[in-house]
This record gives sequence, structure tokens and C-alpha cells, in this order.
Amino acid sequence: PPNASAPRGAIRPPVRLPCSPLALGCEAATANRGPLERLLQREGSRTHAVGDGQAAMRAAAEHVPDLILLDIGLPRLDGYEVTRRLRANVRTVTVPIILLTGRTSLDDVVEGLDAGADDFLSKPFRQPELLARIRSAIRLRQALERMDTAHAAVAALANAVEAKDPTTERHCQRLANL
Repeated sequence: PPNASAPRGAIRPPVRLPCSPLALGCEAATANRGPLERLLQREGSRTHAVGDGQAAMRAAAEHVPDLILLDIGLPRLDGYEVTRRLRANVRTVTVPIILLTGRTSLDDVVEGLDAGADDFLSKPFRQPELLARIRSAIRLRQALERMDTAHAAVAALANAVEAKDPTTERHCQRLANL
């Protein structure tokens, strides 16, 4: 691994985010949006920032981002409800959602994760930790997408084999329903 010989606690060079992901940032405080966008852009992300929950829903529908960073205390539609709605939408169900918020109670963390968030970070956040969590969330989503692709390929092959042999008619479908 890079810098494996570096002493424990040593600052490591930044690890860039994979393949210029699109990050949707939804932050109620205008003063916090700019620094967050600049941080993500420095790490190789494309960004789109909004300031309320309804705008987040519109932007997620229009852009289908690779990652969503979401404040809880949003006007118009709070972060919990945005998360629930994004999880209910087939186009955004697998998009990683990280809640970034000033709320720190255990109840807030549990409600956010139960709403469907993948992670929860309290403000003020530490930049290296946020970036590591973003990389982790994106890697997990990419693994899920690869699994879905592999599953579709296996299903297509099984159906093709089945179609060539009338004695196994609908065998794969019957197995899938067990």
C-alpha cells in the first residue's frame, strides 16, 4: 500500500476520488456550501450545490449524482425526508448519502441511518475523515453496480442456455422463485 512505511499518524498525501464523481451537496448555510464545494473539487469531484430539501430532490432527479452530502436542518424538506424519498426512488436508491450536520445526538444519528443514510458525520468535520468516508461510499456503490451487472449477465446466459433446451423450460425461473 502507498506509504506503508510511513510512521503511524504521519500525514499521507491525499488519495483522489475515483473517476471524477458528481457530488450533490445540500447545505442550508450558504457560508458552508462554498468551502465544501471547493474541497470536493480539489479532490477531483464535479459538484452541484443546493440550499434546501426540495432543490435537493430536483437536482438528484435531474443529475443522478454519484454521492449526496446532505444537511439535516434544511428548509422546505428536512434531510431525513429527503433521504427517505431518495431511497424510495429506483433511480437514486443506491446513491450513497452522507449526512453532514451540526446535530450530534444519538437520536439524530439513529434517525438519519434509519431513514436510509449510508453515513453520518457531525460538523465541524475533519476533511481527511470526510474524504475517506466519501471514497468508501463510492467504492461500495461501485461494487454494488458491478454485482448487478454480473447478475444480469449470469441471468442472460442462463436464459439463453435454457432457451436452447426444451427439457429445462423455465427451470431458471423456477429456481429463482424458491
